[in-house]
Amino acid sequence: MFRSGRKKKEIARLLGVDIKTVRKITKGESWKPYVMTTKREGVLDPWKEWVTKRAPEVGYNVRVLFRELGEQGYRGSYDTVKHFVKPLRTPSSSRDMTVRFETRPGEQAQVDWGSSQVWLGEERVRVRFFVMTLGYSRRMFVKAYPNERLGIIFILFPLLGTLLTRYSLVVEPEHISEFRVFVIK
Repeated sequence: MFRSGRKKKEIARLLGVDIKTVRKITKGESWKPYVMTTKREGVLDPWKEWVTKRAPEVGYNVRVLFRELGEQGYRGSYDTVKHFVKPLRTPSSSRDMTVRFETRPGEQAQVDWGSSQVWLGEERVRVRFFVMTLGYSRRMFVKAYPNERLGIIFILFPLLGTLLTRYSLVVEPEHISEFRVFVIK
């Protein structure tokens, strides 16, 4: 287009490019790939060897590493340490996994307490939850109580009997654990 006599501004408008691009091409400059000059030293570079050695010792805990680096004079960000440590961790598939405890129906249940704060009217109140989870189906029974005192636990005994019957659980005395609360001297 330039050789046929069109002006550079006109060519830029027609092609939808900047006039500087047209000037560059008309001068006959060939395309050169971008080459990064010298590699700058990263803020973590002086400590990379130390972090690589220390990370397994602290279980790849980035907060611990970041705190210890700060004590050594590191002034970079937490995220920089986190991004460096991430590839050092072993993949989760190679870690020791916990095998799920399998039982037959009616053979095992876990009983526990939990708590949470809830709004009752205008007041925020802590509520305790009695939780029984069946080992086979993971089915859960939850009931809320105001506290975990002995009186509440005595109320739970008839409920436990009902639950054991409802879910066909067989209780053998040697499997009852953590009932030391009920020993009265």
